[in-house]
Amino acid sequence: MAAARAANGVGLVLWRDGDFAGALSKFEWAQERFELLDDDYYYVAQCANDAALALRALGRNLAAVSQYTVAIEKFNRLEYHLYHARSRMNRGIAHMHSGLMAEAEEDLGEAHRVFARLGDERGLGRTDHNLGELRARQRRPGAARRYLKRATDVFERLGATQNLQMAQEDLSPWEETGASEREQAGQETASHPSGAHGPASCEPRGFFGQLKRARGAHREGGRSGP
Repeated sequence: MAAARAANGVGLVLWRDGDFAGALSKFEWAQERFELLDDDYYYVAQCANDAALALRALGRNLAAVSQYTVAIEKFNRLEYHLYHARSRMNRGIAHMHSGLMAEAEEDLGEAHRVFARLGDERGLGRTDHNLGELRARQRRPGAARRYLKRATDVFERLGATQNLQMAQEDLSPWEETGASEREQAGQETASHPSGAHGPASCEPRGFFGQLKRARGAHREGGRSGP
């Protein structure tokens, strides 16, 4: 076990240095050793989470899904509900970035329910942030705005400065789009007093960039963390 813990620690150093492939190798090696200890679910789960983070950094989101699934199963056995929710949220992100929107919706919805049951406001804010991104990718600007606004409200209330800044950056284009929609609707109403005109169309102004997570944020899970 000592060698596996040491390898995992080296993986964290490599991760911080940006050597994601090297980190992944260490995480997977440690995970294999921990799996030999049949009852050591916690370390297996954490190594799986670490490996999933490295895989996502390498753009291998489907492989990350598999590792998050391992973590979720182990945390369920341990009845670690908070860690289960974080892993479900992270798997939802990996699903979303793989284009698997239905699976992402299921994972994020379950994570939201567990965070709500546990009273974890930060977890709820992070999940709302990710649901906002999901709605953006689904070309649903109104829903994207609502989720992102809800996330910013939570982070502002908690004083979570970094999370708040990320959520505000992601919300900003959608608020501008909403203002344009309202302005356009007002102009069309003036031109057509009866209101007989089609709905304004809206195209997103680009999706969110790659998730930026430090190790500590990953431990807490999700975007705004990714």
